[in-house]
Amino acid sequence: AVLVTVPLGVLKAKTIKFAPPLPSWKRNAIEAIGFGPIEKVVLLFGSPFWDVSVDFFGCLPPATAAPAELPKLRGEFFMFWNLQRSHGVPALTCISSGAYAETSWRSL
Repeated sequence: AVLVTVPLGVLKAKTIKFAPPLPSWKRNAIEAIGFGPIEKVVLLFGSPFWDVSVDFFGCLPPATAAPAELPKLRGEFFMFWNLQRSHGVPALTCISSGAYAETSWRSL
């Protein structure tokens, strides 16, 4: 047996030939999974002003929001990783994805 790890884009491009071929349920899963751009920005602070007992926190839009409104309501950077808890550094990693991530790095 062999364990192979490759990016999803490589699997989607079908550049690897598996022998025997992957089962249809795995091929279907590869085709169904999406991916896109993601950007991370690390902000360093003198001391934490957030709840240091949590690993991640973020912004959730109202439950009544229509699906088309969700990207605008969640904001450009919607998830924050608490580096104080994991690395002992008063910093947050801010995560952006989708259309925001495609353009956010240009404005920084």
